[in-house]
Parts: sequence; structure tokens; C-alpha cells
Amino acid sequence: MATVPSGQKFHTVPSNVETNNLGSKLANDQREIFTMQDIADTVASSVSSNPQVIDLKVTNGTDVTGTTGLSISQTILIPANTFTTAGGMLEFIARYKKTGTAGNQGTFVYLNTSASLSGANIIAAFTLLSVNNIVQGIRTARINANTLTVYPALTTATNDYVAVNLAQTSVAFDPTVDNYLLFVIQLSNAADSSVVEMARATKYE
Repeated sequence: MATVPSGQKFHTVPSNVETNNLGSKLANDQREIFTMQDIADTVASSVSSNPQVIDLKVTNGTDVTGTTGLSISQTILIPANTFTTAGGMLEFIARYKKTGTAGNQGTFVYLNTSASLSGANIIAAFTLLSVNNIVQGIRTARINANTLTVYPALTTATNDYVAVNLAQTSVAFDPTVDNYLLFVIQLSNAADSSVVEMARATKYE
């Protein structure tokens, strides 16, 4: 990718016009040719990439029904090296929708290096015993020194825009490997059904 030096001047002509000075090798040697793509690349390289959507899910995840155990409805992969070792901020949001009124639902987010609850760490509890059929929650997590720090994971809240006197949750986060956000549902009555309707993860560095 060519980048345009800051001291260059521009005189534009159509691409089919000959721009070589046919009588001066010295003038030709001092001439640089840049395209509009070079200009676009130069501008893009100096513009911050924040924020960057890691993934967006807008189709329903897996319906959770017939069980009262913790069940994954949706996952988002954070590919290896999405974050540098310098760290950054991770924002994640999800909407859960329950059908049926037989019982309550818990809505959670876990983090793991595989798309499995085995060995996963809980990093958010949006609700524990909610009678609401729609729950939407958001968290912002700090990633630094191979550690993800977030609003207390076992303290239920739909957002973390609060002032609390509680210890934050800290879990290991290795940016050099794949990491998965697991959007999890737990029904209190297996006759109900619930699903993650949408989810998004966004990176700031």
C-alpha cells in the first residue's frame, strides 16, 4: 500500500493522459504518481478504527426449552489477536426473549476459550429471576495484562452505568487465542421457552 507523503502537491488529469516529461529524465525522476486509492489508503491509515464491531447476531439463537439447566442460546467468537497485548475495552450487549408464563428466567453471559460451558467463567448476570418476557443487557469490560475486568458478574443488572461499592469480577483473557462469549439462559420452569434474539460485541482500543 502506497502512502502519500505530506509534502506532495497534486495536479490531476484523466488516467489516459501521458504525464511523463518526454524531454527531461530529471523531472521524471522527481515525479511521484499516486491514485485516488493511494489517497484513500493514506487517510484510512491515520483514522482511528474505534469502535469496531467484532460480530453482530440478528437472527435468533438456539431456543431453550424443556430444561431448567444452564443452556447456551447464542455465541460470539472473538478471534485470536482481535485485541493486542496492550489490551482495550470490550462491550457486549444481548436481548433475550421468553415465551410462556410458567416461570422466571435467568439471563447470563459466560466467557470461555471454546464454545462450551465446561470451564467457562461467568462475566455478567442481567437477570436472575425475571418475570419479564424481554430482557436486554449490556456490559463494558476492561482488557489489560491478560485479564478481563467487568462489573461484578454475580450482581444482576441490565447495565453497568452505576456507582456501587462492590469488587469487580476479574477473569483470565488471553488475546492470542480464540475467546467465546456465551449468551446463556436458565429457565425456572421447563415448560417455558426463551431465546437470544440478538447479540453484539464491540472492540475499543
